[in-house]
Amino acid sequence: MAKIKNFKIPVYYYDIQRRIKKSGINLNNLFGENTETNFKEFVSNIISQINPSAIYDNIELKQLEKVFGENYKEIFKAKDIDVISFSVITFGNEIEKKVLEINNTESVIVKSIIDVHFNTAVKFLMDAIAEEAKKENYILSEPEFLYINGEFKTDLPLKNILEQLESNKIMVEMVDDKVIPLYTQIFYNIWSSKKKR
Repeated sequence: MAKIKNFKIPVYYYDIQRRIKKSGINLNNLFGENTETNFKEFVSNIISQINPSAIYDNIELKQLEKVFGENYKEIFKAKDIDVISFSVITFGNEIEKKVLEINNTESVIVKSIIDVHFNTAVKFLMDAIAEEAKKENYILSEPEFLYINGEFKTDLPLKNILEQLESNKIMVEMVDDKVIPLYTQIFYNIWSSKKKR
């Protein structure tokens, strides 16, 4: 198990701008003459409210049975499972408070920032796990998301997963069937043996 607190995530302004423009918002109208400068200042202010933390665990066969029972192979739709990496990334509570304070247009912009920043964070974490898998002669699958920022993507018992990962170490928990903080993502990657490919 590994825990990463307050890790640095690169800010990709172009990707954020592109996502915002797709939503139909004109940045020039919103940020005035010095659009680029004002936009970057706005993004930096939002990023300062994000406190990224992550925790992951590479769970082997015996542990999978313990967490999910004998039907784990059916659950993950794979015949040959040796290891699955489960990961949790959270942006903390402050960003949620910020989203509640702002108007609808700003909310679209902030959520675009959050989405792009999460994509970058997931890639960062997957690269680290992929290096571990590579050392053991495995290839990492694409991520399967179980929970994304308030939206459940699975019927899997997330509480079991969070307990297995000891996600409370990064202040992530389930309360009244809700994942807290809201801006949290939970996903897994299957390790595929190079020999079996």
